[in-house]
Amino acid sequence: DAKDNGWVPRSWNFTTAQSAAYTKKQNMGSILGTVGCASAHFKAQSRILEDGFPLGVVLEDDSWVEDDFVERLWSLVVDELPCDWEVTALYSRCPYGQCVSTHLARIQPDANEPAWACRTGVNWGMHGMLYRTSTLAHVQKLWKSTVFDEERPLCLDVDVALASISDRVGFYAVPSVQDPGFLRETNHHSARWSINMAGTTSTTRQPPKREAP
Repeated sequence: DAKDNGWVPRSWNFTTAQSAAYTKKQNMGSILGTVGCASAHFKAQSRILEDGFPLGVVLEDDSWVEDDFVERLWSLVVDELPCDWEVTALYSRCPYGQCVSTHLARIQPDANEPAWACRTGVNWGMHGMLYRTSTLAHVQKLWKSTVFDEERPLCLDVDVALASISDRVGFYAVPSVQDPGFLRETNHHSARWSINMAGTTSTTRQPPKREAP
C-alpha cells in the first residue's frame, strides 16, 4: 500500500483531490494514473535513500540511454553541476530558467503561470532523474507536500510540482533539444494515460447533479 510505505501521505484524500480535478477550473479528468505515477517516483526515491549511495539515477521505462551515458553523466557531475545541486532532470522539455553551463539550465518557477495551477506549462519530463542522496529526504518532504495538495491536483504531475518549488530546491535540467543528449524517449504506450482514460469513463466520474423538485 502506497500510504503504508510512505509514498503517499496518509492524510491525503483521493476523493477530495479527484473532485477538484473534475472542476472546470482544473479540467483534468481522472487522476488515477497520475497518482500512480507520482507514487512510483517517490517509491524509487525511497529505494535510493535505503541504498545509501551518494548519487541515485532513476530512469522511466520509456527511456533509452545513449551509448556513452555513464561517461557523459560522470562528466556532468564532475565538471558542470554547481555545488548547490540537489536534483537534475536529464531530459526536460521546455525547461524554464537560466543556462549555467554547456548542458545545464538552473530551473526556476514560471511566475507567468498561476500558483493554483502549479505553474504548469514548462519543465516536463521525468525520463531520467539524478538525485543527490544527502539532501533527498529534505527535497522529498517539500516535493510531496506540493504534489499531494488536494486543492491543486495539477501538482500531481511530479515534474511540474518540482519546478514550482525550484526556488527552494537546487533543481537543474538538461534540455531535451540537445543532440546528442543523455537519453531518448521511446514510443512506448503510456500506462498513466490509459489508467486515467479508463477512470474517466468508470467509477471516478462525478455523478450528474439532480434538478431540485
